[in-house]
Amino acid sequence: MNEKGFSADCFVFAVNNIRSAKRCLLCFGDSAVINFNAPITLGTCGLNTRGSSASITDHQGNLLFFCNTGNLPRWQQGTTSYLGEVWNKNFEIMDSGEFLVGEVLYDEMVIVPFPQDSMKYYIFQVGTSLTTGIYYSIVDLSYNGGLGKVTDKNIPLTQVEMFDGVSAIKNGNGRDWWVIFRPSNYQGSGLGTNDFYLINITPSGVFGPFIQSIGSLNFTDLGSIRFSHRGNKIVFVNAMGMIELYDFDRCSGVISNPVNIHPEDIIPPYPTSIYSVGAEFSPNDSVLYVSTSWYPSVILQYNLTASNIVTTEQIIASISYPSYAGGLIRLAPDNKIYWSCAWNDSINFNYPYPDSVFNFYNMNLSVISYPDSLGFFCDFFPFHFYLGGNRTYYDLPNNPDYDLTALGGSTCDTLGYPNGVNNKEVDSNNFRISPNPAHTTFTISAMAQLQNPQIEIYNVLGVAVQSEIINQKSEMHVDIRALAPGIYFVKLQSEKWIAVQKLLVE
Repeated sequence: MNEKGFSADCFVFAVNNIRSAKRCLLCFGDSAVINFNAPITLGTCGLNTRGSSASITDHQGNLLFFCNTGNLPRWQQGTTSYLGEVWNKNFEIMDSGEFLVGEVLYDEMVIVPFPQDSMKYYIFQVGTSLTTGIYYSIVDLSYNGGLGKVTDKNIPLTQVEMFDGVSAIKNGNGRDWWVIFRPSNYQGSGLGTNDFYLINITPSGVFGPFIQSIGSLNFTDLGSIRFSHRGNKIVFVNAMGMIELYDFDRCSGVISNPVNIHPEDIIPPYPTSIYSVGAEFSPNDSVLYVSTSWYPSVILQYNLTASNIVTTEQIIASISYPSYAGGLIRLAPDNKIYWSCAWNDSINFNYPYPDSVFNFYNMNLSVISYPDSLGFFCDFFPFHFYLGGNRTYYDLPNNPDYDLTALGGSTCDTLGYPNGVNNKEVDSNNFRISPNPAHTTFTISAMAQLQNPQIEIYNVLGVAVQSEIINQKSEMHVDIRALAPGIYFVKLQSEKWIAVQKLLVE
């Protein structure tokens, strides 16, 4: 496969037909650039947006292009729509890359590769008020010596008033894609809706939207839709406090089994409890985090392995500064979750920030260091990650997992790639690594007794750097003193399955 992209996980291991990748460069906020290719480096771009952003790189971590909503000059001139733009790898506006549908809200854009053309990409866009509906544009990198061109712009799929969140996930066949939206109905009848809109992207084109009605009614146009890292769960949160979890079938696109963790607060003045704006799953999908805005801004934590998820709610972070409000959260390649917050004064949203306003709050991201751990063991650090002199608003890039593996052996495993390895199940939940990050040794705890399991460790380039066969046991100790600090992938192979976990060596 020649497909390219940045994934939330950023790196994948290489074994047989499984390809390696380094997809770790983010552009967002007021010129902020983070490159997670080890060692982590910071940079500056021309971006200045309080709205949405998305980035995509090749397998070596080289930027291909990025996009955003909230074009500053048109915003200042009073324009409230067509504020989207596309930037090339040189941090310049791409040829025909202006005037895309998009406003100044969050997760209004997502980049999806063409399934069988490595030079072309879709940008799916949401219009939430004046340009209501679902739109897409096409980027072709074969133009202008690889700098690209937007060849098609603002193609409408539906003009229903939409919720600002859009998300995407690879189909279970490992090639096609699903893109998911919700209507808002916020400025329309006010009756609410429980509809989900799904778009199916195949080599034959863009199909849909296909509508499914399930779960609780949504009355807002602000929040987030996030997939779990295995792709089998969806969480939906909105600005009136709803938190709802669903099962998702990557083969059929069917959404099922809604679990309402927190209902909407529909009695004015609202919200009186929480103002949910962002959500993220922990690396092993066992813990859910929800970020809220306004005062105080908090991060809520839920144990998804509990029989009653609702009762496990904990506040693991709270920011009560009168001039600060919480934004979106995202899992990064170092297995940490980052929280972007915006500095506000007591009068307005401060967009854009005045040139003189650089402070501790708008120049840092907050960090959850161990998101798989419950309670305060997750280690939350407010305003801990310095952006190198650049500034953040509420948003973080809306990037799907471009390297999510195919569901080998499933009903939609008809293509034979990329990860139906020897017809064995690829399931990262078959073992656990601790500690992670590790220094000199780590322990593998398998979910069952194994016969002569083989352990292989890969670096981020997909090169095997350590391999050993261990006698039959469920707990295995691995010496890693020969490994340099960095990100690795640990593959555990038994007679029936292959499983992979990411390891950070300090």
